[in-house]
Amino acid sequence: MIEIKFSNKFKSDYKNLKKQGFDDDLLIDFLEHLKLVDKISLPVIYKNHSLKGDYKGFFDCHLKSDCVVIYRINNNIVELARIGSHSKLFKKY
Repeated sequence: MIEIKFSNKFKSDYKNLKKQGFDDDLLIDFLEHLKLVDKISLPVIYKNHSLKGDYKGFFDCHLKSDCVVIYRINNNIVELARIGSHSKLFKKY
């Protein structure tokens, strides 16, 4: 059984997205697919790919054109690290 954990940063990001009218169904559909990830791969529409640099070991998955989820899977635990736009999540300081 897959367990899903939400980082504090993810919770904060999600709260901000909700204020902007984010559609919960996008995240719910993604989580349903993640629960099956050991049986099937994620659908191509998510453009799932591994990340480098600060997020090495994590994956980036597109819920829509400019809304991504950064996550990783360890054993049966899916850790959702961040959610938001590319510009917010990958900006260089």
